[in-house]
Amino acid sequence: MNGFFKTRWYQFSLRTLLAVVTFLAIVSGWYGYRLRLVEQERSRLAGKWHLRWDNQPLLIDSKQPFIDVSEEGVDLLVPRGGIGWIDFQLAEGGISRGIYRCEGNTITVAQGDSNQPRPTSFENINGVSVWTGVRKPLPSVGP
Repeated sequence: MNGFFKTRWYQFSLRTLLAVVTFLAIVSGWYGYRLRLVEQERSRLAGKWHLRWDNQPLLIDSKQPFIDVSEEGVDLLVPRGGIGWIDFQLAEGGISRGIYRCEGNTITVAQGDSNQPRPTSFENINGVSVWTGVRKPLPSVGP
């Protein structure tokens, strides 16, 4: 009778359990830290950036010349060494990869063509377009 109801239990040591739990805690902490960095960068770049290219307003799809980083279709990746990575989902399909540098209320973006590798510098070479954006402060409201 005992042989019929006998179940097989997987056995492992407490040391193995401790190692697995520690590994999962480290991976979860690392992932949470990277998510927090991206959210901090997104809040730092929040707002409308008025775009310019060669000192001329840059129009996007005949709309107004600004972009909002918090819109859908604009993805930020974890910045490295003061240079951030930004990806734009294009209306005609594909992804335009880019890099950006933000100094105060000015942002400079080097953006590659659709589905091309991410640019490595802020130079207009090999299908890379470089544009700047200025964030205009909101007007102050008096009492």
